[in-house]
Amino acid sequence: MGEAKLLVVAWDGADRITVDTLIERGVLPNLAKLRARGGSGTLASLPGLADDASWSSIATTVEPGIHGRFHHLQPAPDSYRSMSVGRDRMTTPPFWELVARAGRRVAVLDIPKSLMGHDRNLRELANWMPHGEDPGGVVSSPFHLARRVAQRHAGEAPFDCHRLIEPGDVASFTSSVLKRLRLRAEIALEWLTEESWDLFLVAFAESHCIGHHCWHLHDADHPAHDPTLHDTIGDPVAEVYRAQDEALGELTDAAGPDATVVVFSPLGMGPNYSGDRFVDEILRRLDGRPDEAICPAAGSAEPTSRLWGWAAAFLSPFRNAFDDRAFKDRRYFHLQHDATSSAVRLNVAGREPAGVIQPGADYDSHCETLSEEFLAIRDPACDRRLVEEVVKVVDRYPGPFADRFADLLVVWSNRAPITALASPGIGTIKAGPSPERTGNHRDGGWFVLASGDHSALTMPHPCSLVDLGPVIAGLLAVSLPEPESR
Repeated sequence: MGEAKLLVVAWDGADRITVDTLIERGVLPNLAKLRARGGSGTLASLPGLADDASWSSIATTVEPGIHGRFHHLQPAPDSYRSMSVGRDRMTTPPFWELVARAGRRVAVLDIPKSLMGHDRNLRELANWMPHGEDPGGVVSSPFHLARRVAQRHAGEAPFDCHRLIEPGDVASFTSSVLKRLRLRAEIALEWLTEESWDLFLVAFAESHCIGHHCWHLHDADHPAHDPTLHDTIGDPVAEVYRAQDEALGELTDAAGPDATVVVFSPLGMGPNYSGDRFVDEILRRLDGRPDEAICPAAGSAEPTSRLWGWAAAFLSPFRNAFDDRAFKDRRYFHLQHDATSSAVRLNVAGREPAGVIQPGADYDSHCETLSEEFLAIRDPACDRRLVEEVVKVVDRYPGPFADRFADLLVVWSNRAPITALASPGIGTIKAGPSPERTGNHRDGGWFVLASGDHSALTMPHPCSLVDLGPVIAGLLAVSLPEPESR
């Protein structure tokens, strides 16, 4: 029978406030037990960025200006088109490969958005049942593992977490999420019992999926909350968290009484309140061209943006000429970004095909002006501030890839729905509700660390996402080399 010295379990997108509430209600006994015998704290999120950048930063132990993945869709070089940025475009190896190179036996199950590791001491399966899949299907090391898993589950019904879920489909969607959770737990338990591991790392994506689509049933204050439906099917978010806690108990038992256990989530979850759908019109008004038709290459990120991105990438060769004409003389445009922040890119000479803003002082001046304009936006009904922060990417995320995505990240307030906004610079813009997933990411990453021998172990508090890998490696007495030397 196998075991693990160090068991690391990720609850992807599991909200810390919700976790705390459910622990108090006795719904998560296994996580509560680990927290009681160990330590806990917060993980500092990446300002303005969401799960793509977060998971890639955890894996590589560097921020996106260095590893290059801010989002799964980023502008293609010398173009206004978007291209898919998958794991194969990253070059920094994941920290678990370095742990394996140091002679430790390592198993990694479905950690998303990171370059595959390869070493004779490493077993890894990726892109099997993640929330956001990379192109290319299931991949593994060794390579035959993916084929074996694919054959074993060939009859499973397809699962789409990127479409909108109708009220009548919530119960069946929740059932599908719970079934995937059970499958993941079964594979993890098989691996744990097959052999002994120094590091066993598994990510549960189900808390991520259920939070995006069913937050309105969990949150009684959400405008889409349906008390009748809630009374009928309950709280899907709490139900999935409860099932993940049950799986956590099974995994800790299988890992053995001496195992050190880390449980974490890189981000929180909350209501999907954002002003993203207003951004293209805001930029047009600031650019002095509010009456132009919205360009298909820009615009807000809808729930199907990943599927639309793949379709757009396929059709992109036919759109090059149109894109160049559409953006000629425009100073700013809006990038797809499925987060509660909005991504704004400047039309920079020498970087974009028809760039009009000069690098250097001109660029800095436009960034400052745009930041001031966004920070001045308020709700015309109650005068509350609607933008919490504007992140200048090149300053916050320096590195060779700092200009590969947005120049500015506009972080919206998520305290209430945004249906109208106003400022002296843009006037007033109103819009009705738009179809979108009811939950989205917010700050609020967290961790729990409990040692098998009940000795006191500590992590930095708050711990940055890029420090998580070195801390995990350090628990196995492995010191990671600096990223430049890998």
